[in-house]
Amino acid sequence: MSEPSLIEQLANIGIVVRGLHFGDRLVFERPAQSFGFLSGNNCIGAFSIVNDRCILNTVEIGRYCNLAMNCVLGIADHPVDWFSSHGFVYGGHDFRPFLRYPEWTSLVSDVRVFHGREEGHGAGPVRLGNDVWLGQNVIVRAGVTIGDGAIIGAGSVVTKDVAPYMVMGGVPARPIRQRFATAIVERFMALRWWTLDLSALRNQVDYANVPAVLDRLEAMVADGTVQPLRPKTYSLDQTPDGRYKLSTLAG
Repeated sequence: MSEPSLIEQLANIGIVVRGLHFGDRLVFERPAQSFGFLSGNNCIGAFSIVNDRCILNTVEIGRYCNLAMNCVLGIADHPVDWFSSHGFVYGGHDFRPFLRYPEWTSLVSDVRVFHGREEGHGAGPVRLGNDVWLGQNVIVRAGVTIGDGAIIGAGSVVTKDVAPYMVMGGVPARPIRQRFATAIVERFMALRWWTLDLSALRNQVDYANVPAVLDRLEAMVADGTVQPLRPKTYSLDQTPDGRYKLSTLAG
């Protein structure tokens, strides 16, 4: 019997993927789904879903997040106040294929390094909290942090950090409203429900009744009838031959 493919190995442990575009390193908790194209180093938390044609470059995703189709996170900036915004002025990633030809190597200057967000460096990764929903075609600039429970409307461009449980939209994205009343948001942030094993609820809960769900979970935390969620954690590391090595990190 032949050895299962990497996609089959991942499916067997609760990781659903389409294609082998994981970047340099992907750390993930089970279960999770990623149908996107990843580059750099990325993390995906338990129960999070990255849908078709998403592009992620050095992104940390918490638990229970949903990324709709065509989201782009952490893509490079260009210098807008230099002689040109083209990659030749700083040796950008998109110019590197031309550097294999000797006659064009002298175009790239050695005088100054671009310290912007080229390839996600300089500004750091994009960070999504937990229970974050990005609508279709959302773009998030490198270095941005989107707080727990936030929602970003379809087609928005996020250039600044987003507060927890804020609904945002537009180009650039601006606050539309807080997702819940402040008192409810404070309870969500204190409870941090994504750290709990919700199977203890045993399906006997109306998730549309937010105060009642919070009441029940808060009581279960107080009496110890709900345990922390401890998902198994794995990594996929790209090897020098372009393949991926699957390792168990925890659980």
